[in-house]
Amino acid sequence: VITIPLRFFGLEESLAMTVISWIARLYWSLDILFSFTTGFYDAGLLVLDLRRTSMNYLKGWFVFDLLVVCLDWVLLIWEDFIWEDFNSNTEGLPRLSKTMRITRLFRLVRSGRLLKVGAITENFQEQISSESASIHYSIVRIILWLMVMNHVLACGWFGVAAFSDGRTWITVNQLESESVAYQYTTSLHWAVAQLGVGQTEIEAVSLPERIFSILVMFAALLSFSTLVSSMTSLMARLDQLKTEEVSQFRSLRRFLAENQIEQELSHRVMRFLQHSLNVKKSVQSDDPQVLEMLSKPLQGELQLERHKATFEQNGFFRRMLKQGGFHPIRELRMVAMNCMQPQVMASGDVVFAAGSMANSCFFLAKGSFHYTFEKSYEELSNTWIAEMCLWIPWSYAGDLVAQETSRLFSLDLSAFCKAVAKVDTTREMAVAYAKECVDALNGKQGSVSDLWQSLSESHEVNPSKSIRSGVFSRILPLDMD
Repeated sequence: VITIPLRFFGLEESLAMTVISWIARLYWSLDILFSFTTGFYDAGLLVLDLRRTSMNYLKGWFVFDLLVVCLDWVLLIWEDFIWEDFNSNTEGLPRLSKTMRITRLFRLVRSGRLLKVGAITENFQEQISSESASIHYSIVRIILWLMVMNHVLACGWFGVAAFSDGRTWITVNQLESESVAYQYTTSLHWAVAQLGVGQTEIEAVSLPERIFSILVMFAALLSFSTLVSSMTSLMARLDQLKTEEVSQFRSLRRFLAENQIEQELSHRVMRFLQHSLNVKKSVQSDDPQVLEMLSKPLQGELQLERHKATFEQNGFFRRMLKQGGFHPIRELRMVAMNCMQPQVMASGDVVFAAGSMANSCFFLAKGSFHYTFEKSYEELSNTWIAEMCLWIPWSYAGDLVAQETSRLFSLDLSAFCKAVAKVDTTREMAVAYAKECVDALNGKQGSVSDLWQSLSESHEVNPSKSIRSGVFSRILPLDMD
């Protein structure tokens, strides 16, 4: 869509463009074969069955892709073989040269692949989690689309004159002897002016040029107004996102000024709050409301995938993942969906204090936490803490305080016990694991902090030899019956 329209200016294909054209030609030829095996979504479900994917492609892009690829190869044969025979005969060469230039313009049909590129860019945009970044991405897309559209119109405007006989805007303005760069920028100036954002002295002087101008005006009336309205909406939304933040900081500046706070301290307060706000944006705990529309099984699958890396750092959950099977994975999904509660902590917030009864354990997901145990302290992040409360009655041994705006997940003891006790398989795994934890804790010398890690991966569970539900009820601080 960039290089092919430039053929109107008589530019020949360079070696680099020839190589790129061959790569693209081979890629799109192979793409037809691979498209038969490309999955698609039907009613929200991924379809990978070969027969269905083949039928989906045959009903969709197959005809267009086949026509474009065949046209590409036909033009290649025409240029490299048939044209060579014509070129050896000097009679009628100017006419054949013009015919050759027109024939090459059939490659513009390949521009239809931009529809596929559009789908790819939309899929890429869906991966952007920040709304502000997504809006900026949309604005860049609109600007690029305007640039491409004006480029094509400029080349088309020059082409109408170049392939016309008699009086044209090129001859009237005496541009035949000008450089290609000047001719192109003049055409581009005319194309931009048709969008209503400028003026130009170039006017249509022949019937083909007049028809082309009218068509461009109609196209500009529809597309340009739509793009401008989209740009306006995006800018308004971007401004709306910033309005609340700007208003809050304006109130803060007024507060600092009215209370005659020193300038140095004011700057420190402003910088700290700006940093805290940016961190808080990246650790929002609320799930999108649209997730409520998912079925319960699909929600469980989604939440398990979300917390899988977290579960891998916990001995019991890692064991359940390794065990596999229907029931362990199903109960893990229930734990991920119902027991893992996200929380955002501000700087200085106390997560728990020493001596209080432990009703939850925590996974410190983002940010920094300060843990104090006896006379020592540690900076913590991306780790489990107070896991022992899942297996024995436990009081927190130390203090855990957030050092900055941070995010953690709390695993409620009661909800966890109810989840794993529903099925005999997971119940027996939990009983065996709890007994091993108790034995390991009893054998440990000295005091134990909340950072004590559970059993290593080398311990394997044989449910048939596990202690039954009565012991499970005794080991865990809740009655499972």
